[in-house]
Amino acid sequence: MLQCVPEGAIGAEEARVVSYHAFPDNLSLELHNHATVRDSVFFFRISRERSNKEKEDGETLQLSQGSEQGLNPRRNDGKRKTRPTQPTLAYLYGYVFCRQRQDPSLPRGGDQKSVVVLAEIPRGNVLKHLACIAGQLYFDYGPEALEQMVREIATNWESPQCGKQLILPVSGFTITSTLPPASSLPPPFPEDVDRELELLLQSPGGSGGTAAAFNEANLHASFKGIMDHLWTIWELALLGEPLIVVAPSSYLCSEAVASLLSLISPLPYFGEIRPYFTIHDSYFHTVRDQVSKGCVPSGVFGITNLVVLKSLQPWPHVVSIGDDMSYQSSVDLQYFDSNNNMFGESVNIQKPGSRNSTGRGGILKSWIGRRRDATSLISTYQEKLWSSYQPCTKKSNSLINRVKNAKNASVANLMIRQHFGELTRRFLEPFAEFFKPSRSASTSGGSSCTSVRRFSENDFFETLETTRHSATLESRIKGKASLKELYKRFMRSTNFLPWLTRRQSEIELLENMKLGRSHTALDSIGKMSEVELIDLHIKLKRQLSADDAQVPDIERERIELALGIVHKALPGDLQESLRVAATQVLSPRRAIQRSRS
Repeated sequence: MLQCVPEGAIGAEEARVVSYHAFPDNLSLELHNHATVRDSVFFFRISRERSNKEKEDGETLQLSQGSEQGLNPRRNDGKRKTRPTQPTLAYLYGYVFCRQRQDPSLPRGGDQKSVVVLAEIPRGNVLKHLACIAGQLYFDYGPEALEQMVREIATNWESPQCGKQLILPVSGFTITSTLPPASSLPPPFPEDVDRELELLLQSPGGSGGTAAAFNEANLHASFKGIMDHLWTIWELALLGEPLIVVAPSSYLCSEAVASLLSLISPLPYFGEIRPYFTIHDSYFHTVRDQVSKGCVPSGVFGITNLVVLKSLQPWPHVVSIGDDMSYQSSVDLQYFDSNNNMFGESVNIQKPGSRNSTGRGGILKSWIGRRRDATSLISTYQEKLWSSYQPCTKKSNSLINRVKNAKNASVANLMIRQHFGELTRRFLEPFAEFFKPSRSASTSGGSSCTSVRRFSENDFFETLETTRHSATLESRIKGKASLKELYKRFMRSTNFLPWLTRRQSEIELLENMKLGRSHTALDSIGKMSEVELIDLHIKLKRQLSADDAQVPDIERERIELALGIVHKALPGDLQESLRVAATQVLSPRRAIQRSRS
């Protein structure tokens, strides 16, 4: 690593690991034409151990310039092994802008350099754009541009607030985005988030909106070649099963992993996440040792180097995406300059070279190609799912046909996202009985204390027998026995208990706010401008007045509580104006003008 901005933000070992992840790890991205320049954008995640002294408030943001240089394990027989004790880990997410250049005048005939934006929270809808801007500025103006960018961010950017649209100026460009709610993020939970405020103001339905974590990924682009298998992949992600995603390039690989994680939104993913997993990662040796002992770690691992796949056999579930012969993709990143004019930057990933079974090693590759497991990709690359898993769901031919006939890729992506978002929400609905709060008198002082119903598997299945399921869920399940089996598998997965615990803690927090025991949300709302308060009041009023019987009672109670807090924070004249115009739709500025007229 040549430079880290700010200096010393990461240690020497972390810098070494970041450098290994900053470049493509496969031969398919080699440059074959002279005087060729290729740019690519992708992201990765690495572990970092933190002691109590190293814990910081908020997220870390660094710009690094590089130069060339498991939980809940499963045995191969399908039975669970005892979960080993592991040190508390934090993670670094790296968003990479990599430039590869072919130049005969250079000693090695070419070079490659990368600019990496590092953060502890995966806010990809902002950081991918920032990495692209940083990379272009570095290659145009040199290292000083990175230092200037960090100073601008520290000076001009407001504190991150989940669910709020942010307008972030940087080096003449503007990134406009909405940060994902913290409840949609994988662990650990960010320390800089006002949990009360976010809980109050989240959209109905939880964290499954377009701003949820990893929802910037394009589901259609990643999985259009294997749509028939998408419901099985949804189940594998839902259950936290060990899954390897193989792709011809680091961009396709990391995007496919992000797409897979967003497929189960609004359910967060609690297994190991490695969007771009290389053989140089120290965790690779840990995984390989676990696999050799018959203990496959839970998680999603994205790879481009088939040597990694061969070293991790046998692996229970492998999916390959992208056409190795002719796949071509581009990342269209749009910004606005200081004059508010749109600026588009297209980062092209050229079609990778093909792998064939002739030449050196051709006989061995042909023999491997006759095998039925995923190592056949070494000889013949194809989009496919390798798994012996027996799914409980069935595909929707209606959705597949509508996606094929969609007028453009954006519409197709939206169709897929809406379908699986609705499927996940309906699957989680029966657990709502265990999120209902109950109050009991306290033994000291007479005040009541709030708790939620303790989860019981027997009680759940008794309730399930009498529950009327939505048409969305029933149409995708093979039968009642399959539905019960899927719930049993889910309860034993890595995702269930952490999600249940997080959701119950949110309900308890909401009840404490109802009892007036906490005031951080009230303080935060009180700091908003009048325009922001009116805008928020109108939004909540619309959510509350929506005649949607499918919205749970707990959601309506949350909206009513938020509406009451916002109403109290308004000046008296604005409160009166909003009462008069309760049935009218007013813009924030119009409401203020009416109150002062």
